[in-house]
Amino acid sequence: MDILGSIMSSMDKPPSTVTEEEKRQRNARKQQMEKWKLQENKRIQTFKTKIKARIEDFMKDPKAEKLKLEPMEKVDRALVREITDDAGLTAFAFGQDEVDRHLIIWKRESAPGDDELAVLRRGEEWTEEKGEIIKAKREQMEAERNRKVNHKGPPVKTDYRAKYTHLISQEVGKSGAQDVAANSQYGNVKVENKKDRRTIEETLAERKAKKMKQSEEPSLATPTPSAAQSSSNHMPAKS
Repeated sequence: MDILGSIMSSMDKPPSTVTEEEKRQRNARKQQMEKWKLQENKRIQTFKTKIKARIEDFMKDPKAEKLKLEPMEKVDRALVREITDDAGLTAFAFGQDEVDRHLIIWKRESAPGDDELAVLRRGEEWTEEKGEIIKAKREQMEAERNRKVNHKGPPVKTDYRAKYTHLISQEVGKSGAQDVAANSQYGNVKVENKKDRRTIEETLAERKAKKMKQSEEPSLATPTPSAAQSSSNHMPAKS
């Protein structure tokens, strides 16, 4: 053991704030929780065994289309759903939670439609007569909806010039507008409205002439070497 370990082991531990009674109660709660877990696991296994047996009998009966189970807790309903999914069945929940919430299991080929589910969720029994009534009401509502759509007529066209005539009269608008005719050479602007009326060829020719004139004129700021030499030769010699 190193020096730090010997020092730490020789130090007094902080005093415990938990009494013996509290330790006893904590251990009792822990043992009770473990016992409850064992009982719950055993109950779940027994419940799953019974449900599987009922579902197997239901699947073997060719005349049975659905199996209504008794109200049960949410945990048990989740277990039933797992079993029905593995068996290829369909299950729906009905009733109120913590009151009479229960599951009804159907075979896939006889699973209920939306209308039947709506009737069952209202707490009513499903019959073929109710199905025909619901179907007739749906067709009637669809026909009424189509009739309203067909009788709307074509969309109303809006004349914006007539709409804003009270703001700007037609005479003012006509007098303020300019008669600008389209021109294929200068776009959509009249020749009279342009400040520069030269053609493109004239403009290019004028620019070229300016460049040639600038290149021919000698530079006054920086004289050429030949000019500087000639000027030095004509200077009088100093005595």
